[in-house]
Amino acid sequence: FVGSHDHFLYAINIEDGEEVWKFETNGPIQSSPAVDEESVYIGSDDGFLYAIDREGGDQVWVYDAGGAVRSSPVIANGVVYVGSDSHKLFAIDKVTGKGKWEHETGGPLTSSPYPYEGRILIGSHDNNLYILNIKNRGSENQFPTGAAIESTSVVHGERAFFGSNDGYLYAVDVTTGGGVWKYAASSIDSDNYNLEETENAQPQEIHAIKSPPTIANERVYFGTSKGYVLAVHELSGALMGWYRTEEMVSSSPLLMNGLIYFGSKDGSICAVRDID
Repeated sequence: FVGSHDHFLYAINIEDGEEVWKFETNGPIQSSPAVDEESVYIGSDDGFLYAIDREGGDQVWVYDAGGAVRSSPVIANGVVYVGSDSHKLFAIDKVTGKGKWEHETGGPLTSSPYPYEGRILIGSHDNNLYILNIKNRGSENQFPTGAAIESTSVVHGERAFFGSNDGYLYAVDVTTGGGVWKYAASSIDSDNYNLEETENAQPQEIHAIKSPPTIANERVYFGTSKGYVLAVHELSGALMGWYRTEEMVSSSPLLMNGLIYFGSKDGSICAVRDID
């Protein structure tokens, strides 16, 4: 299932690549779909979240999100969570399409929600990471950065890892909301690999981090707007290695069979055996 700027969501047969069905919205589709046994959930720039029958491609329900939905929805415990340009995170019953609750931030939400042990984490263009308590339907903690957050968080070992357009990758304690470490991606340009210096660095040329990080082998892998894919140590934030392309890497690196796969806006798809 894949969305397109031509306003359609397409269902493609994985065996032969043939179109099974397509569903039209009223705007470009920039988010990725969430899929369960019955339905496909997709947001559109027309301001709506759609639930579509995965077999026949018919609309099951539609939800008005009040602004473009560029955030990719996620499903957890029968609820669909999604953000929108209306500055709000929505919790929607996946069967009925009725809103259960919502939380307003100070800016558009283009990153995707991340559910974790009774919490939802999401970054906002108001520069904050929100850690929301599902039971209380409110903000448990929020962590400030220096610019908009478009990178989706990933949680591992009670720490949330995410990038910001201020050029830092952050590790934040999910329970307390406190910062553990941060790594300045711009330090790669000055050969500054010392953690203490990187934490206090003022980026000379900001490497915005829109890439959702990937964690494996005690490393956090992520891309930057200057074409780098970096690997830093999960516990300390120390630089472990890097690889450079010619343009922005905003996709999430994929680790499989000993290789790291990622795409770049220079038009290349890279498979790297190791980053060092």
